[in-house]
Amino acid sequence: MKDAPAPQATGGAQAVARALSLLSLVGRGGDAGLALGQLAAASGLTRPTVRRLLLALAQARMVEQDRRSRRYHLGPEAYLLGTFAAERHGILHHARDAMLRLARETGDTLLLTVPQGDHTLCLERIEGDFPIRTHALMRGDRKPAGVGAGALAILAALPQAQARALLHRTRRWPRRWPPAWPRRWPTIWPRRAPPAMR
Repeated sequence: MKDAPAPQATGGAQAVARALSLLSLVGRGGDAGLALGQLAAASGLTRPTVRRLLLALAQARMVEQDRRSRRYHLGPEAYLLGTFAAERHGILHHARDAMLRLARETGDTLLLTVPQGDHTLCLERIEGDFPIRTHALMRGDRKPAGVGAGALAILAALPQAQARALLHRTRRWPRRWPPAWPRRWPTIWPRRAPPAMR
């Protein structure tokens, strides 16, 4: 659940970065929500710090706590902001019909992955009826750029210099993911990439 380390910040900027990181974790908790201890473990923050930041987010109606389970979920203000962003980031709206059709025709699982800074984000997952399925990537999951088939396709579409710089940044992160591309990639790139991708 824990993502690659965020850029370091200090003072008030650090508090904002931590609060936004927690908000992102809560959003990825799904319908089940996340407990305080889970958020502390995933964020690497102490429980008192997480509790204080969640209280601030709750006051802004960005998160809410279920009274019975004591787990945290996204709040109504987060939903409202999401609807505002939907028109600008509406690729899912345009892609869903095609994904449903492909899932029916192939029986396979369809994933819609988009670049997000030095990461890729899985916006949607639609499963076909093939009996063997993989759960390596779920909706809302973030991974470093170049990790996974969809992320590799995005990386291959970048200009070579931009792709190398992106890979260099992500290589500094903890080794919880497989290598983004082969060591020989710079030498095989011109041969395998289509002209528009070189």
